[in-house]
Amino acid sequence: MNGTTLSFKNFVIAAICCILLPLFGYVYVSSFNMGIRIILVVHGLVLFFLFFALSLTDLKSTLVFTMILVIPMAIDFGLIRYPSPPGYPPFAESIVVNLQDLILAVLMIQWLGAASMKKTHGTPIVGHPIGTLFLIWIFYSLLVGWLKAENPTYAYFEVVALFQGFFVYFYLINNTNTVRDVRVIIYALFAAQALEALWLIFQYVTGLNYTLKGVFVVPVRDMVGFRSAGFAGRDVVSTQMISFLAPVVLAYYYRVAERMSRMIAVAVIVIFVMGMMCAQTRSTGLATIVGFIMILTLGGMRGWIAKKRLLKFVSIALLFLILITPLVYSRFQKGAGGWEEDRVPLMRTAEEMWFNNWLLGVGPSNYTSNLEKYLPVELRYSWKAPVHNEFLMQLAERGIIGALLYYWFSVIMCVKLWRTTRSPDKWISAVSAGILAGMLGSIAVRVFHWWHQMPNYTFFCVMLALAVAMETIEHRRLENSPSASSS
Repeated sequence: MNGTTLSFKNFVIAAICCILLPLFGYVYVSSFNMGIRIILVVHGLVLFFLFFALSLTDLKSTLVFTMILVIPMAIDFGLIRYPSPPGYPPFAESIVVNLQDLILAVLMIQWLGAASMKKTHGTPIVGHPIGTLFLIWIFYSLLVGWLKAENPTYAYFEVVALFQGFFVYFYLINNTNTVRDVRVIIYALFAAQALEALWLIFQYVTGLNYTLKGVFVVPVRDMVGFRSAGFAGRDVVSTQMISFLAPVVLAYYYRVAERMSRMIAVAVIVIFVMGMMCAQTRSTGLATIVGFIMILTLGGMRGWIAKKRLLKFVSIALLFLILITPLVYSRFQKGAGGWEEDRVPLMRTAEEMWFNNWLLGVGPSNYTSNLEKYLPVELRYSWKAPVHNEFLMQLAERGIIGALLYYWFSVIMCVKLWRTTRSPDKWISAVSAGILAGMLGSIAVRVFHWWHQMPNYTFFCVMLALAVAMETIEHRRLENSPSASSS
């Protein structure tokens, strides 16, 4: 009887497979005629379910790793779209669902399910004061958009995107409870930015400046030549995430990595540098140098970089800078326009816009909508470009209140990171030093570009979450240490 039943079950399973496999094969082959997005979605789902099946024993870590991995890829699906005029788009010109939003939804469901089965329920936190100020800044943006924006639709779209990033931050600070959780996030960031840099190199070698969504990026018409655009289709956005993370890799090399891991870290740094060179972005190169100097300084102060190793790195770095000096000189000489021709008029326009709206600004994503009023007379109705300076952009769009809120929780983040660089745990101290160096290096990008844009904003939310989570982990370690219990 058992043998008969077993044979019948096997027959049913085999019959179902015979029906479904040709059907799946037909759907798979047909997807190649439906455009690049469908092809990417189908193959992405195949890889995701394979990854999912291989890691059921630790589903949370797998999903967190994947969520971080897809952030720079900027693969999204528009729900409500309001196209902006040709030129420079606003922060968001539609309400979209990103891949990380879908993965985050699964993580949230898993979190709620796990919490419902526990006898004692913890209270979710927002990570005061960073999370509190972060939320206030988002609601303030909504209020300013309602009160001041000439085109409130774009302001509301930006606020929706800000909340999406906040939920990534909110989940991570409540579910990054151990150093192992921090490692998962850091490895995912390393993998994501290494893939980004490899994509930049691929674009440069092939001359095919397509994003992952199959959108062709029109090359900049100047004498610089081809610039790789990256996953998101914007060279600066792609490389500013790489330049932010490069100091974290260097801190990992000196503080955490063993021999084999050091070789991998060196390879990742080389890939990062090559990717930035293919994009030919000057500000992110400067940001990387500032971040590296910060790591070497902090490592020397904290005692985890010996003088010999420090001198060795400096010697190699100086030799590399000497070798690429002709390329750097050429990039500065051939760039379109100059400070007096382009950047200074942009800065004066932004200053005038802020002076006339100094308290609340003109509203999120409404800089371009107000540009004609404040451009120099000779350039009105002919030249529309946002200021290439994040500080002035924040002041113009959100006024003095919004700018102070934004940079207030950024400064608090840096203070927390400075404290956790003293941790005896190698991972906590290395990651804290790396993110702190990345924040200081980002000042170079913020001076020459608008740093606050997608998908870099979501990337920044991950950095915020790490700063809060690592401080919480360090406090818990101190509370459970023998010295604390004996006192």
